[in-house]
Amino acid sequence: MTQVRGWGRLSRHAGSVVAVATVAALSGCAAAQPPTATSGTSASTTTAATVSTVPAGSATSCTATDPRVADPGAPHGLFANAVNLASPAQQQVILHYLLADPTVCGADIVVPWSAIDKGPGATPRYDWTQLDKWTGPWEAAGKEVNLIVWGVDEQPRQTPVPATPAYVLSQVDTVQCDQNTPPTPVYWEPGYEDNWKAFVAAVVDHVAGDPHVGYLRFGIGTGGESYVENDLKGACLAQWNAHGYQQDFPAYSAAMLAYEASLHSAKQIMVGINTFRGGDGFPDQVAATAVADGFGFGTQGLADSAIRSGQPCYANWCALFDKYTGRVPLEVQTYEKTDPAGTGPEGTLPPLLRFALSEHAQILELYPTEWLVADDPTWPGYPQGHAAYAQALAGAASVVGSAPVR
Repeated sequence: MTQVRGWGRLSRHAGSVVAVATVAALSGCAAAQPPTATSGTSASTTTAATVSTVPAGSATSCTATDPRVADPGAPHGLFANAVNLASPAQQQVILHYLLADPTVCGADIVVPWSAIDKGPGATPRYDWTQLDKWTGPWEAAGKEVNLIVWGVDEQPRQTPVPATPAYVLSQVDTVQCDQNTPPTPVYWEPGYEDNWKAFVAAVVDHVAGDPHVGYLRFGIGTGGESYVENDLKGACLAQWNAHGYQQDFPAYSAAMLAYEASLHSAKQIMVGINTFRGGDGFPDQVAATAVADGFGFGTQGLADSAIRSGQPCYANWCALFDKYTGRVPLEVQTYEKTDPAGTGPEGTLPPLLRFALSEHAQILELYPTEWLVADDPTWPGYPQGHAAYAQALAGAASVVGSAPVR
């Protein structure tokens, strides 16, 4: 799940080649060097030389065809997730360390719908000023940016502005499962669906000529995902069922994928796969439709449970990755930030990277803290985790690509 957590807590084609590279790179056989910064070095004085490095010649460029991944010509790399949702002070730390780290191909920018769409009566209706501010530092540094476009917030107070524009909420029925969460619009009502389609088309058109944009992921449901709401069960599920969830959400999902395909985007389209509270087969159908349309797909729920023996992958993503590897780019995002000590529910980073690559993922969306553990001597977890994290990130980058440092 594309769950954006607060930083206090912070969703077989060529397979043998990838597997061999992955084992070598992440087992310590790659010539990756850990950071050389010493404890106590401040963010203002640490230079690019202190961050984790990928050995020269060991990785393909993030933007070049990469023969080490299953779909060589499609987007690939390690990307810092939801960087623009951190506080201004935290964003400065992110920019200081991550722009200088060659294992960072770029950033995922969360785009709340209402930050751009000012309503049908506004001139211009779509104001891209805020998006330019979010993407500017990354593009200036030669990094890629990917846009994760939210029509609905997953949780309250995650984004700088509510994702759904007020004018849209005034046109549709809403569901409110918890008094502490904002009302969620009924996606398949025309007041939401028609305006959302118009915005999706505007985004596709706006970025068509931007060479720094790698891929786009539009939320079919909440956040950048394909489910209507977090924790959908009990009374909450009953509310959604009263609005036609069982029949209308699968139909709406199919309609949105067909609409995105009709736009013939110049940029790679990605889709998140999720479960459906009404029967099996929904993620399989979404994945099959995505592949037929040339869309990549993935999960925002990579967690330690996925690599434990006997635990199935959420929304059947492991089996679906095996089925479609090499046909479209496959993406994973960690559910939460990891814990260098390995005591948290997410586990520690190195085994998650090994598992993701062994499952043919070529787009890995990680929380910015993973690089801060590797690169920032003042960051909690750096003393015990920086060497292992730096080596794991460099090893993964040797497979999925590295970026220039300016």
